[in-house]
Amino acid sequence: MGYRSEVYIAMDSHAIASMHALISLSSDNYLLELLNESCMHSCQGDEHEFTVYEWIDVKWYEGYHGIGAMTAFLASLPDMAYGYVRLGEDYADVETVGDVCRFNLYVERRVSWA
Repeated sequence: MGYRSEVYIAMDSHAIASMHALISLSSDNYLLELLNESCMHSCQGDEHEFTVYEWIDVKWYEGYHGIGAMTAFLASLPDMAYGYVRLGEDYADVETVGDVCRFNLYVERRVSWA
Protein backbone atom coordinates (compact mmCIF):
# COMPACT_ATOMS: atom_id res chain seq x y z
CA MET A 1 0.00 0.00 0.00
CA GLY A 2 2.66 2.54 0.95
CA TYR A 3 2.65 5.73 2.95
CA ARG A 4 0.05 8.24 1.78
CA SER A 5 -0.08 12.01 2.08
CA GLU A 6 -2.26 15.00 1.28
CA VAL A 7 -0.35 17.66 -0.66
CA TYR A 8 -1.34 21.25 -1.41
CA ILE A 9 0.72 23.59 -3.59
CA ALA A 10 -0.39 27.19 -4.13
CA MET A 11 1.28 29.34 -6.78
CA ASP A 12 0.92 32.89 -8.02
CA SER A 13 0.48 33.65 -11.73
CA HIS A 14 4.21 34.20 -12.30
CA ALA A 15 5.09 30.80 -10.86
CA ILE A 16 2.39 29.11 -12.94
CA ALA A 17 3.67 30.81 -16.11
CA SER A 18 7.20 29.59 -15.28
CA MET A 19 5.90 26.08 -14.70
CA HIS A 20 4.07 25.99 -18.03
CA ALA A 21 7.19 27.29 -19.79
CA LEU A 22 9.22 24.50 -18.15
CA ILE A 23 6.64 21.91 -19.24
CA SER A 24 6.71 23.17 -22.83
CA LEU A 25 10.52 22.91 -22.92
CA SER A 26 10.71 19.50 -21.28
CA SER A 27 11.20 16.31 -23.23
CA ASP A 28 9.33 14.27 -20.61
CA ASN A 29 5.77 14.69 -19.37
CA TYR A 30 6.27 13.81 -15.69
CA LEU A 31 5.38 17.25 -14.34
CA LEU A 32 2.35 17.56 -16.63
CA GLU A 33 1.15 14.08 -15.64
CA LEU A 34 1.46 15.03 -11.96
CA LEU A 35 -0.57 18.21 -12.51
CA ASN A 36 -3.24 16.28 -14.40
CA GLU A 37 -3.68 14.03 -11.33
CA SER A 38 -4.43 17.02 -9.08
CA CYS A 39 -7.58 18.95 -8.30
CA MET A 40 -7.04 22.59 -9.23
CA HIS A 41 -8.70 25.50 -7.41
CA SER A 42 -8.59 29.16 -8.41
CA CYS A 43 -8.52 31.39 -5.32
CA GLN A 44 -8.52 35.06 -4.43
CA GLY A 45 -6.23 36.25 -1.64
CA ASP A 46 -6.15 39.64 0.03
CA GLU A 47 -3.85 41.10 -2.62
CA HIS A 48 -3.64 38.58 -5.46
CA GLU A 49 -5.16 35.65 -7.30
CA PHE A 50 -3.54 32.25 -7.03
CA THR A 51 -4.08 28.61 -7.87
CA VAL A 52 -3.99 25.67 -5.48
CA TYR A 53 -3.16 22.17 -6.69
CA GLU A 54 -4.41 19.41 -4.40
CA TRP A 55 -3.51 15.73 -4.20
CA ILE A 56 -5.32 13.49 -1.69
CA ASP A 57 -4.15 9.99 -0.75
CA VAL A 58 -0.98 10.23 -2.84
CA LYS A 59 2.39 8.49 -2.52
CA TRP A 60 4.56 11.63 -2.44
CA TYR A 61 8.08 10.23 -2.76
CA GLU A 62 11.02 12.28 -4.07
CA GLY A 63 12.15 9.34 -6.19
CA TYR A 64 9.00 9.47 -8.32
CA HIS A 65 9.73 11.44 -11.49
CA GLY A 66 6.77 13.85 -11.30
CA ILE A 67 7.31 14.59 -7.62
CA GLY A 68 11.04 15.06 -8.15
CA ALA A 69 10.34 17.46 -11.04
CA MET A 70 7.85 19.44 -8.93
CA THR A 71 10.22 19.61 -5.95
CA ALA A 72 13.07 20.84 -8.17
CA PHE A 73 10.79 23.42 -9.78
CA LEU A 74 9.57 24.75 -6.41
CA ALA A 75 13.17 24.98 -5.18
CA SER A 76 13.93 27.27 -8.13
CA LEU A 77 11.20 29.75 -7.13
CA PRO A 78 11.42 32.53 -4.56
CA ASP A 79 9.57 31.57 -1.36
CA MET A 80 6.93 34.25 -1.84
CA ALA A 81 5.85 32.75 -5.20
CA TYR A 82 4.40 29.55 -3.72
CA GLY A 83 3.24 27.73 -0.63
CA TYR A 84 3.57 23.97 -0.08
CA VAL A 85 1.93 21.84 2.61
CA ARG A 86 2.23 18.06 2.94
CA LEU A 87 0.26 16.16 5.58
CA GLY A 88 1.49 12.62 6.11
CA GLU A 89 -0.42 9.73 7.62
CA ASP A 90 1.39 10.16 10.93
CA TYR A 91 -0.16 12.83 13.14
CA ALA A 92 3.04 14.87 13.51
CA ASP A 93 4.15 14.51 9.89
CA VAL A 94 3.51 18.00 8.54
CA GLU A 95 5.84 19.76 6.10
CA THR A 96 5.52 23.37 4.93
CA VAL A 97 7.75 25.23 2.48
CA GLY A 98 7.47 28.63 0.84
CA ASP A 99 5.18 31.42 2.00
CA VAL A 100 2.12 29.41 3.06
CA CYS A 101 0.55 32.37 4.87
CA ARG A 102 0.51 34.50 1.70
CA PHE A 103 -1.67 31.81 0.11
CA ASN A 104 -3.91 31.29 3.15
CA LEU A 105 -2.72 27.70 3.66
CA TYR A 106 -3.08 26.68 7.29
CA VAL A 107 -3.01 23.28 8.94
CA GLU A 108 -5.91 22.70 11.28
CA ARG A 109 -6.33 19.54 13.38
CA ARG A 110 -9.59 19.09 15.22
CA VAL A 111 -11.76 16.55 16.90
CA SER A 112 -15.50 16.46 16.30
CA TRP A 113 -18.30 14.13 17.24
CA ALA A 114 -21.96 13.71 16.44
